[in-house]
This record gives sequence, C-alpha cells and structure tokens, in this order.
Amino acid sequence: MQYCHAFVKGLQTNTTPPHELFDLAIGNPKCIRGVDRVRFLCKRGTNLISLVLPSPNVPWDLTVTNAIDALFLCRLGASMTELELCYVLIERGVQFHTLLPISSRDARPSPIPRTILPIRGTGYEFTATDYAAYVQERAALMRSARLRRAALMTGGIVWRLVVSEVSFSDALHGPTTTTTIHGRGLFVLSSKPDYDYCDDTLSESEAEAISGRIYCYTGMRLSVLFF
Repeated sequence: MQYCHAFVKGLQTNTTPPHELFDLAIGNPKCIRGVDRVRFLCKRGTNLISLVLPSPNVPWDLTVTNAIDALFLCRLGASMTELELCYVLIERGVQFHTLLPISSRDARPSPIPRTILPIRGTGYEFTATDYAAYVQERAALMRSARLRRAALMTGGIVWRLVVSEVSFSDALHGPTTTTTIHGRGLFVLSSKPDYDYCDDTLSESEAEAISGRIYCYTGMRLSVLFF
C-alpha cells in the first residue's frame, strides 16, 4: 500500500509520481515508450485502437476501445501473440474487437433486428419462475454464434453473465458470416476506398435481453428491471 500511496500522492501534488512507480515516465526502467508493441498501435474510427503487427498470426486486428486498455496490452509480455493477448482480455472481461478487413463490395451494413423485451403489467409480482424464464431466454440467445462471440467480447456485466457458458475459442475465430456476408455487425471505415473493417457486435436490445431487462408498468410510469 505504501507504493500506491506514494503514486497517488504524486498525482495529487500536480507532479508526476516517482519514476520507479510510473511506467509512463521516461526514467522508469520499464517505460512504456520503450515497448516495441506501442509502435504498432493505430487509431481506427473515433474511439478504437488497433494493434497492427508487421507479421500477424491472425487475419484480423486486435482492437480495444480506449487508450487505457491499449496501454494494458503494451504492458503484457513482449513475446505474446494476438491470440494470447485476447485470452488475457477475455479472462479479465475487457472489451475488445477482432476487426477483419473486408471488401466494401462483399457486405453492406444491415440493421440488426430488434430483440423484443418482456413487459409486465401494474402490480405484477415477480417469482423464481421469472428468473427461470430469463435464464432460458438467455440460453436461447447464446445459440447464435454471433451473439456468443459479441457477448464475450463486450466485457462488463454482459461478459460476466455469459463467460461460464461460452467457449473462449469462439471469440478467436473472427467475425461470423452473419456479419461478413449479411452485414449485421460492426463496420469501421478504412482509409482506403476498396475495403472496410467488420466484426460481430451486440445491438442495444440484445445486450439488454442478455442482462435480463424487463419493462414494468407501474400505473404512472414505466419502470425498468434488470436481473
């Protein structure tokens, strides 16, 4: 705890923490700037950062959603492959994408059909049967290869709900045909006109269904319940 205290104290005094505690400082022996992997990070879209290695072991680019997670990737072992890095992210519930380059002529983005969420009337009393119904509905959603992959890579509460039911290898196979052929996924524009990047993703209603969202009418307003 004394190291944590010294680090936070350094931040509070509007100065940088001691170099030995701060791997963004040039004086730190393991400074992030000296990590080779930093050179292969590139920004995609508005809020995505991809790791584009010169000799990739997979056809897609490992992509995270913020700079903090990008720095986390740089702190991992220098010899780790993209697949090994993905396993670390999955084990910790960190959100990521596997962006696959695809010809802009092969697939066009198509809206994901909205998932219908359950509704309960005024005065409804919830029982264990409602929870059992939610578990069955979630299991039905997980029969979709796209949903399994996307849920596992979403991180957060959605990841926690499905991590024990979905194989990690599902996330490493790359986007499913639902995205690459039918266009129902995440698409990121490339700087080149002849191809884009794509990956499986969850719609808002799918994430809500996996989380157990139920609309409940209370007479005066509509309330929302998550299991």
